[in-house]
Amino acid sequence: MSRTLSAVGGDGRLLAPTVGTWVPLVGRGTVVTAGTVLGRLRQARRWHDVVAPAGSAGQVVDHAPAFTSVEHGHALIALGRLDGAVTSEAPEGAVAGRVLRATMSGTIYLRPSPADPVFAPPGSAVSATQTVALVEVMKTFTPLVAGQEGTLSGWLVADGDAVEAGQALARLED
Repeated sequence: MSRTLSAVGGDGRLLAPTVGTWVPLVGRGTVVTAGTVLGRLRQARRWHDVVAPAGSAGQVVDHAPAFTSVEHGHALIALGRLDGAVTSEAPEGAVAGRVLRATMSGTIYLRPSPADPVFAPPGSAVSATQTVALVEVMKTFTPLVAGQEGTLSGWLVADGDAVEAGQALARLED
């Protein structure tokens, strides 16, 4: 049986509550409030959900990579202001501006099934809670929500592409 662990807050960062192997479930731009599931920690062959502590509020601007071994107090998530804009501070050649990012590594599907239309075609308005794609890992499909409002101006990946956690997937405009 797994249990829920609360991250430790400090200086705009959410820290590991204990030792384990970290896997983030949120990506850059995700809105975080108290109780948001941030990721999972594996300890002694068991996975535990890690949630944001009381008083947490902000957008994810960075997170520790998936499958990182962490100790108590290790920085898991860095939070920024809740202003609706996600700014990429990626190296030269990377996508900058407001983007939707993968919350985990896997295969991205832009439609619910091969015969259905895409969740969010270019030019469509998206809400912060709208499902815009699915990420499949080992036959488990996880909805990818926009996390912010805007107009999806274009996809940077194709249906069925392999994606990495934190990878830019689509551009957003106001």
